[in-house]
Amino acid sequence: MKDAEDPMKDNYRVILQYAAEGYWIAENPELPGCIADGETAQGALSSLDVSRKLWIESRLAVGLDIPEPQEPPRKPTKRQIEAQSTHQKIAQNQHEREAENRRKLLATLSPDAREMIIREFAKLGLLQ
Repeated sequence: MKDAEDPMKDNYRVILQYAAEGYWIAENPELPGCIADGETAQGALSSLDVSRKLWIESRLAVGLDIPEPQEPPRKPTKRQIEAQSTHQKIAQNQHEREAENRRKLLATLSPDAREMIIREFAKLGLLQ
């Protein structure tokens, strides 16, 4: 476990994922609960920097240890970056198809049923 020396300068692993809902999620697995999101990969990483700083400061404020990074960070390979981009495109296409299917479904319903379904979709965040 780290002491209070200067944990902000440590390089913790970052897991960056694209969510099918249309946003990016970034997390530091060595720091439980240190997670952030953003509309872009860079936005999620920037938010993660803030989250990590606050996570570490809050632990230090109550006298808790800061975990050591588990392994040295690695730059992603060109193939990993391309795979992420492909995954993002697939997820976005799936999201668009699902939205189109919801619109088609709504078009087949009676006005009362359509109104009820629209309210339910809105509650679930499924309408664009």
